[in-house]
Amino acid sequence: EREREREHEKMALEGLRRDKGLIIKPADNGGALTVMNTPDYEAGILLMLSDKKFYKQVENDMNPEFEKEVNKVIQVMNAFGHITAEEAEYLTPNEPKTPEIYGLPKVHKNFDKMPPFRPIVRGCGSVCEKISNLVDYHLQPLARQNISFVKDTTHFCKQIQNIKCKEGTILVSADV
Repeated sequence: EREREREHEKMALEGLRRDKGLIIKPADNGGALTVMNTPDYEAGILLMLSDKKFYKQVENDMNPEFEKEVNKVIQVMNAFGHITAEEAEYLTPNEPKTPEIYGLPKVHKNFDKMPPFRPIVRGCGSVCEKISNLVDYHLQPLARQNISFVKDTTHFCKQIQNIKCKEGTILVSADV
């Protein structure tokens, strides 16, 4: 019975995904899935991007300029022996794409018609993607050595499993 329900849910979700009038995104928090009207979602994204405190509209595609700067830094790092020729070749962007921004609805916040969004920049294929991968590769072992490192919820639960709190202790979490 449950298997049949899952199959119906899967078919319904596929039907919703094919509807160009709808946008389906995971919620920012809590594991929920959100379904929004495309015009409402687009208006919410434009509203988010209109915040001059965080965003600035540019007239031209900045990718060619960024690519030149990145290539210059890669060449200098290679010339000074900070990276090998192979690393320089790997890091050099090849027809980079402009990163895309989208928003995950913050459904846990108060809102009227449309929740605020957590902006996410998809940098796949961008000028800095390979540099980010290299930095991440080198920082991961260091991050794991930090006493405050928490990989995920399961890791956190294992870490605190044997901690005894005094009566009256108030546990607090912070989202940064």
